[in-house]
Amino acid sequence: SVAFLAGYELDRKSGSQVFPVQKGVHTSIWKPGTSTNTANGTWVTTAIATRGTGDDVAVVVSVSRDALPDAKAYAEDVLSICAVVDARPESGIGQRAVEDADHAVALADNLAEVIRANRPKNGGRTHLFIAAPNALSFFLGQHRGALGNVQLYEFDFEGERGGSYSTSISLPH
Repeated sequence: SVAFLAGYELDRKSGSQVFPVQKGVHTSIWKPGTSTNTANGTWVTTAIATRGTGDDVAVVVSVSRDALPDAKAYAEDVLSICAVVDARPESGIGQRAVEDADHAVALADNLAEVIRANRPKNGGRTHLFIAAPNALSFFLGQHRGALGNVQLYEFDFEGERGGSYSTSISLPH
């Protein structure tokens, strides 16, 4: 959520030259345009109808792990949403699903279009459940104009708050 918020506040129009540091096997600054990566940046999406009657939509972004089962269960039990959109990279899910900064930017650019196309009508919110590297979340946040009203969530991996999701940041402020 913090990486997304940083990108949101430092969007592409801000003129700031800020880049995320991505941890992993090798910690590095993920500055776009430093490689010739032409990796696939497309998404496989599936819209799933829910029992909810509200105008809100949940978008579940599964990159580093499959977040759909936990996010869908939370969304159906806690939220009044009309649909869940499952989004996963065409190249697959896993800890190495995002190769570098250029791949992260391509994925973020295309994901912003997926979110824009599925944004709720009538002033509803997009509920974002993101299981992805921070760099991808940062670059996605830079698309603030396409995202509309967003509610972010954090997963409780340690099991200290029930082992599920909880709200984190709501945008715009």
